[in-house]
Amino acid sequence: MDGIGGYLARPKAEGVYPAVLVIAGNKISEEYIPNTCAALAVAGFVGLAPNIFHPLPDDTPSNKAAYDKFIANHTELDILDDIQAGASYLRAQSFVSAGGMGVLGFCFGGRLAMLYGARSREIDAVVAFHPGLMKANELKRLTVPVQIHHGTADKAVAAAESQKLDK
Repeated sequence: MDGIGGYLARPKAEGVYPAVLVIAGNKISEEYIPNTCAALAVAGFVGLAPNIFHPLPDDTPSNKAAYDKFIANHTELDILDDIQAGASYLRAQSFVSAGGMGVLGFCFGGRLAMLYGARSREIDAVVAFHPGLMKANELKRLTVPVQIHHGTADKAVAAAESQKLDK
């Protein structure tokens, strides 16, 4: 992907496939991100994880000072623009079907997936894994199907938060 980089995986067979955006909760180099894209490709989807953390130095987010500076200078709206860049990139590919697109995200990425699903007319489904905290007014435009996965032992985001979202 030009500009911000990312991971792209697609089925081996020639053809046109539906697409899924994969939104990381941390850096995209954590193994679950390329593995998720690869699993999507095996299942018959094109998976793209845009590097929404592209302004960060490589040692972040473990470097809290750099991460805090990133968040202060690269707002959620900026990150949603990065996600839109990923969607636009996918739309321009001949191997991506013209139909709907899905978005899935992990933790902070789950929050972003839900925000993007509420704002984009291109998204037909959202899957969020232990999404970050959400406010009701942020979701008022979220009309597509949403599936939330949340382990009860999760320490980063309380499972009660996802239960609130479900209601």
